Amino acid sequence: MPPELIEPGLWRIPLSMPVGPASVNVYLLRSADGWILIDAGMGFPAVFAELAAALAHAGIEPAQLRHILLTHVHPDHSGNAPQLARLSGAAIRVHRADVDLLDWILRPGAAGRIGETLLAAGADPGRVAEVVVAAARLFALFPPLPGALFLNHGDSFPTALGALEVIHTPGHSPGHVCFYLPARGLLFSGDTVLPDIFPHIGFVDGHDCFGDFLLALDRLQALPGARVLPAHGLPFAGLGAWCLRTRAEALRRLERVRSLAAEALNPAQIVDRIWQRDLRAIDYQLALTSVLAQLAYRDRPVTEQIAGHSRLP
Repeated sequence: MPPELIEPGLWRIPLSMPVGPASVNVYLLRSADGWILIDAGMGFPAVFAELAAALAHAGIEPAQLRHILLTHVHPDHSGNAPQLARLSGAAIRVHRADVDLLDWILRPGAAGRIGETLLAAGADPGRVAEVVVAAARLFALFPPLPGALFLNHGDSFPTALGALEVIHTPGHSPGHVCFYLPARGLLFSGDTVLPDIFPHIGFVDGHDCFGDFLLALDRLQALPGARVLPAHGLPFAGLGAWCLRTRAEALRRLERVRSLAAEALNPAQIVDRIWQRDLRAIDYQLALTSVLAQLAYRDRPVTEQIAGHSRLP
C-alpha cells in the first residue's frame, strides 16, 4: 500500500496490521521546521520497515521529524513511536489520561485485573480464563513511552497547512485526541471517527467512557464540514452527519442494554442476549466491557452537557 499525497505537505501512509483491521493510517504533516508524524503503526519489524520505506518515498529523513503525535496509546497507533523517537530525536506527545491508562496496562497483573472485572460481571470462569490469556497477549504489544510529553485540549502546533489544533475526544480511550487543521478543514480522527465502524467504547474504572464519548461527539459536531482523515479506512466527508448517526446508534445501543438490565440480567447475560453467537476471547472482552461502559453511564443534565465542552479535560 503506497503512501498517498493528500496535498503538498500532507501524506497518508497505510501500514499493515498483523492483527485486527487490515491496515492503520499514519499521517505525515510538514511543520514549520520539519515534519510531524501522527500515529506510528504497530511495533513489528516488518511494519517499521514499511514506515521507513514510506518516509524515504516522501523524501523525508528521520532526523527531519520534530513531533510524534499520538491519538491514543493502543499499540496499532503507538507501537513504533519509541523506536522512531530514538532514531529521529522527535518528541512523543500523548494525552495525560492515556499515559495513566498505559501505566495501568503495563503494571504486572493487568490481564488478571481484567479477568476479575469480568468475573464480577457474571462471566463464566472458563471464558474469563481465555480472555485473560488473550488480554495478556494484547497488553504485551503496548510499548512503554518513557519521556513522553503531554498533549492538552487546545494545544496548537504550527504547520505548513496552518495551525494544528488538539481536540480531546475521550471515549475509545480516556486520553484519545483528534487533530484539526481549521485552515484546510481536515480532521485527523484516530479511532473516534471511522467510516462505517462504530468505535469501541469500553469500561475504564474511574471514567464515564460512554458519557464522555457522547460529549466528544458534541465537540466534533461543531466541525460539520470537516473532511475526516481516519486511522482506519479511506478519508471521507460529512463529519456532521456521521456524528448524528453515531449518536443515534449509541443511544439505541444504550436503550437495548438498559432494557435488558431491567429484566434483572447481569452484564454477562446481556452480552449473551445481544451477541447470540460464539465470540473470540478478545471479542467477548470488548463486548462485555462495552456493556459495562453503558451500564456505568450516568445521564447528565442538559446544562452539564452544554458545560461539558469545557469540563472535558
